Amino acid sequence: MSLTLYRIGAYCSRRGGRVAGIWLVVLLVAGTVVARLDLDPQALALPSILALVVAVDYGLRIMSALRRDPSPDRDEAVGRAMGSAGPSVVCAAMAVFPAMFQLVMTGQGFLVTAGLAAFAVVFAAMLAAVTLVPALLAFAAPRVSERPAPAESRWGAFVTGHPVPVLVAGLALLAVAALGLRESRFARPETDFLPLYLVLMLMLTYQHLAMAFRSVLLAIISVAGYLLSIAATLGLLAIVVSRGPAGADPHPTLPVLTIIVVFGVAMDHQIFLGAGIRSALADGLAPEAAVRAGLARSRRVMAVSALVLTSLSLILVVGGKPLTGTLGLGLAAGVLLDVFVVRMTLMPAVLAMLGPRVWWLPRPLERTLALDFDLEGGKLRDHLRTYA
Repeated sequence: MSLTLYRIGAYCSRRGGRVAGIWLVVLLVAGTVVARLDLDPQALALPSILALVVAVDYGLRIMSALRRDPSPDRDEAVGRAMGSAGPSVVCAAMAVFPAMFQLVMTGQGFLVTAGLAAFAVVFAAMLAAVTLVPALLAFAAPRVSERPAPAESRWGAFVTGHPVPVLVAGLALLAVAALGLRESRFARPETDFLPLYLVLMLMLTYQHLAMAFRSVLLAIISVAGYLLSIAATLGLLAIVVSRGPAGADPHPTLPVLTIIVVFGVAMDHQIFLGAGIRSALADGLAPEAAVRAGLARSRRVMAVSALVLTSLSLILVVGGKPLTGTLGLGLAAGVLLDVFVVRMTLMPAVLAMLGPRVWWLPRPLERTLALDFDLEGGKLRDHLRTYA
């Protein structure tokens, strides 16, 4: 996949004006069609927020890869940035597709509309990331490239050097936030399918992550980290809702929409972090050093993404309708907890404790994982080495 995306990125860079023009026409047509549809504004809350999440994450991921490329050739630099960052972008988008289809399968009008619209915006964002973004970056490549990749960060060294106390402190913080679920007013008959929905989503997510990371344990840890994030986020939301006006019960779909929004954030950043670690391993680093290097390569993207998304979500809280505002609050809480507590703290601590065991993959299972996202860019490395 990395070699294919490298070629697509280089081509879109060379044809930047043409690609941008095609996207302009597509967006105008899509905007005209959507404006003529009679859609429930409340149902558009999920796709609107997801569009913000994925657009920011995908763009920052590719930009970060371009900034680290030393190639003086503009098209080559953009192509290599796509080859190194593109697989994780495609992998992150594909991770959330099953959750969208599950919403459609519920048959409930509100959720069907939300699921279809969310799938459309994530799919469009993925296509734009691998075509429009390299076309636009072609004009800025000489100004944003040639930045060396960090070897590791002080925070990564601290977390991996003191994994047990870091793990205890992080879990305690998330547990305190999750205690708010005791005051929950989310329980409504319309959301009886929520446990089954969550179980099916996590099963599909585990399979996807095991295939992406080529690791059984890392997939399990990633799913567990998401469960911690969503429990803490729903706990904080429950506290806010319980303090609201008497009788002002939350929208019955709020838990489902919150789960999906936080899911999108968690999958993006987990896959970006995992891709950074796998790339460091491919460079020959030992497992613990690879964790520190992977965190150093991903932390800036995750931190900037978290700050941007939190700012945008707070705008929704101030100016949005009740459902949109509450979802904005959930996004702000979920982003901050998942990025800074789970992905940048607990995850490196756990991986440092497990060491090389985290990359265990039984041979029979390896044969069943047919699709290889090539997150570490092995095919691209071989190609560049051959034609160097």
